[in-house]
Amino acid sequence: MGLLIATTRPGGEEHAALELGDALFRRDPQVDPRPSGFRGTVIVETRLDSLHAYLILVGQVLSHIRRLVPLYPPPRLVQLAKERLDPGALGAVHVRCELRGRREECDDIVEGLLRELGSLESPRSRASLVLHVEGVLNRWGAMLLPRGCDNLDKLYGDPGLRRTCIGFVKKIIAGATRNP
Repeated sequence: MGLLIATTRPGGEEHAALELGDALFRRDPQVDPRPSGFRGTVIVETRLDSLHAYLILVGQVLSHIRRLVPLYPPPRLVQLAKERLDPGALGAVHVRCELRGRREECDDIVEGLLRELGSLESPRSRASLVLHVEGVLNRWGAMLLPRGCDNLDKLYGDPGLRRTCIGFVKKIIAGATRNP
């Protein structure tokens, strides 16, 4: 089951959930987007792979979504990153950890992931990849994405960034498809 976290303006959670559900319904009639209980955050559970759902969503114009992060369980992310990414790309990553309702766990989780990936935390300006650790209470995961790939306004406004993000995700998907 796929998991994505989307953010919207506070108070826009219901509209964002409807928009996400409409966008994914044709491919997954059982998609379950819902306000998370945390302002500005929607959690999406789908039968689709998280990255497949991300590609579907970024291929559409979503007016209520600010950020969109597909998530994998950390062991799966580490496996795919090591199999599918150039080791040099993992040398230094920027970290963004938003565990809503579990914020105190960020440091330990991030430290463990960085150790498993063989990465160092780097200032955002120096790292080409961002390690996202996101979730709501007990529904959480992690994902590596190039900088800016979570920001839909940037993706819609920059065709080069959009190509980079889609290419990166397709590379990860190729590994996920071959090694389920």
